[in-house]
Amino acid sequence: MFASAVTIILSIFFMGLVTAMVVLKYRQVYQKMEATRSLDVIEMKNNQGYDPKWGGIICSFFPLNIILIPLYIPMLLMRSARLNESILKLQYSVMVTFYTIIALAVSILGTPLMFLKLIGNQIY
Repeated sequence: MFASAVTIILSIFFMGLVTAMVVLKYRQVYQKMEATRSLDVIEMKNNQGYDPKWGGIICSFFPLNIILIPLYIPMLLMRSARLNESILKLQYSVMVTFYTIIALAVSILGTPLMFLKLIGNQIY
């Protein structure tokens, strides 16, 4: 009686353990599948060639593509390579300006910290 009760309890315990192991393994495999899928999307996006008529739409990046939505309609209607190039240059000029402002802010905020570090190194 005691042995059969222990056997039943242990089998329930081990079934739960095996189930937990399978669930954890499935989660790891699913995360790897998602990462592989994301890498495939990035690889396909990088393999797309620049189109002279649609490159401004294809090559736009996240925050700016929402702002440029009203410009997509004339761009799609005109199918102009010159308009496409202008929009693409506008996008990259905004991006360069944004990153320049961030770099200046980090430099300005980082300078006092570097002086404090210099003083701390001289004291130590």
